[in-house]
Amino acid sequence: MAGRWSIKLTAADVAKPGMGKNGSYGTRGLIVFRGSQGQLKAFDSKCTHAGCNVEFQGDKFFCNCHGGTYDLNGKNIAGPPPKPLTELGVVEEDQAIMCFA
Repeated sequence: MAGRWSIKLTAADVAKPGMGKNGSYGTRGLIVFRGSQGQLKAFDSKCTHAGCNVEFQGDKFFCNCHGGTYDLNGKNIAGPPPKPLTELGVVEEDQAIMCFA
């Protein structure tokens, strides 16, 4: 997964602190959100338990399959996930969001 990927989200999708959105790169899902200090963060949205898609829910990431919960740093905090989400690099360029491994 090396390299940089253009994703189908724009800076407007996560313009304000606390905003986040699920998106994709290639055939994989991801979550991008803007933290309270304005920083962008991105994670692969594949749950580390059974591979279901994790969703951004404002103050956490949640997996509907088995109730796995992650904090906004991707750390597994409840349910069956055995490890944190995979964090991705993310940059904002000319109103576009680019992610990379």
